[in-house]
Amino acid sequence: MPNIRSQTVFNDGGPQALEIVASDGRTFTLTKAAVRTFYQSTTGTAAARRAAVIAFVKNGIIAALGAEQIDPLELDYDFSTVDGRITTASIVRASAEPVVL
Repeated sequence: MPNIRSQTVFNDGGPQALEIVASDGRTFTLTKAAVRTFYQSTTGTAAARRAAVIAFVKNGIIAALGAEQIDPLELDYDFSTVDGRITTASIVRASAEPVVL
C-alpha cells in the first residue's frame, strides 16, 4: 500500500511538473523540462518513447521515495509529448479504486 502524504501536479506557471511526498518526508520532484529532455533523448516509435519516459518517471519515484513506500504497479502516469506537462498522475491501490492525490 502506498505511503504517500501528498502529490501535487504543477501544470501552469512554473518549472515543476510533479511533486510527491512520502509519509516519511522523502520527496520526489520532477520538472517539465526533465520530462521533455528525457523524451527528446529517446529513440524509436512514439509509443516506445512514451513508454520509456513513463518508466523513467516511475523508476525515479521509486528511487526517491523507496520501494517500501510505494509499488511501481500502483503508479499511473502520462504526459504531454509537446511540453512535458503531466496529464495523468494517480496512485492506484491493489484491489481498490484509484486514489488521485
